[in-house]
Amino acid sequence: MTETSGEDVQMLQSIRQSVFCGFAAVLSLLLLACGMAQAYPDQPIKIIVAFPPGGSSDIVIRALQPALAEDLHQTVVIENRTGAGGNIGIAAVVQAAADGYTLGVAAAGVLTVNPHLNRAAMSFDPLKDLVPITLLAEIPFVLVASQQSRFSSVDDVIAAARARPGVLARPAGPQPGAPVANTGPCGTIGFRGGVIVQSMTPDVTGAGE
Repeated sequence: MTETSGEDVQMLQSIRQSVFCGFAAVLSLLLLACGMAQAYPDQPIKIIVAFPPGGSSDIVIRALQPALAEDLHQTVVIENRTGAGGNIGIAAVVQAAADGYTLGVAAAGVLTVNPHLNRAAMSFDPLKDLVPITLLAEIPFVLVASQQSRFSSVDDVIAAARARPGVLARPAGPQPGAPVANTGPCGTIGFRGGVIVQSMTPDVTGAGE
């Protein structure tokens, strides 16, 4: 196992504190506006994650769960509602009572990309039916290859995809125990019009984050 340095631990603690403070501050403002601050919370809080356990959204909110519960002096329950690229979980948040006891966590794509892909299949309007609280985390994605791979640059990948469309493939989703999620439908990669494109197969795992 790779040991975590003191600097890494300090950085993670700083990120966690910053994210939690932002979450708590904005939530407090929302409750004050609703006239609920004095009594809230007097019952457990449910946070619905729109993707499977082990995905990036799930990892982030579970890291914050103990601090939220301690600060709010209330039980915080994490519930994973997966499927339809995150639409099912967020729809459950929209359908819940607007009392501050059901919150939602999802990758930004659920709210920004999904409406442009298949708006008719969504039972909610992100702009009209939801109130943003805070950005929890920014998670970068990187392109990596084995040291034994013939690819050493993005140009190499593009050249291979252009030369043999439909041959390159990417994984379908997170493996059990994986520390970082790379989720989404599996598929093959081709090259069209100057960009890498992917032909997708059906998402049967609830992934898509």
